[in-house]
Amino acid sequence: MKLPLKILIAEDEAIIALGIQIELETTGYGVCQIVATGEEAIKRVAQNPPDLVLMDNRLAGDMDGLEAARAILAMQPTPIIFMTGYAIEEIKQAASQFNPLGYLVKPVRISDLEPLIESLVTE
Repeated sequence: MKLPLKILIAEDEAIIALGIQIELETTGYGVCQIVATGEEAIKRVAQNPPDLVLMDNRLAGDMDGLEAARAILAMQPTPIIFMTGYAIEEIKQAASQFNPLGYLVKPVRISDLEPLIESLVTE
């Protein structure tokens, strides 16, 4: 049985965000918000802290996912799973400084996400 986790999706490609939301909700997880910018992700986390953030590395707006993650983690400890369309080692290394729950290359599937999310539920 899945706990009712609140998951925030930070993804600027609406079709990808919606696909992830549908897969998560079909599997029994809850999505509390979808945002397209790092600035909006920070604002939403401050207003209503989620249990998990799925963070794209490249976002609309002036802030990328790494900058948004830095600001979010400065506010409070929040598990983050990074998602990227780029399998570049430098980006993965940069993301590793935030001790993410995971780092996934798109397309992200529920079979990739579920073990990472379940590790939160069993902690």
